[in-house]
Amino acid sequence: TGDIDVDTHAIIPKPFFTRCIIPGTLVQILDHPTLPDLLPGLLKSTIQLSSSIGYSRCIRWILALMPAMKIVMVDPMIGFFFEHIKEDEEDFFIHYAE
Repeated sequence: TGDIDVDTHAIIPKPFFTRCIIPGTLVQILDHPTLPDLLPGLLKSTIQLSSSIGYSRCIRWILALMPAMKIVMVDPMIGFFFEHIKEDEEDFFIHYAE
């Protein structure tokens, strides 16, 4: 797993964290034996909560909070996990491994 170098067409391996830790953690979470018991109850609770609050109000809250969450949480994570990719490269879409 890695990125393709535009000049040499060689594969540049991803850093250890994005290559091994993230996929391994996701597989462990999805393969956990309590997930089939936990997930339906969690979805049911979420739907009941949004029903009691009101679907339109929940959608408005989500739309209002998403830009702030992107700035506070997502942008720093993207900067940390994908810092090895230079943004000024000619063909940014060659990095399909993101």
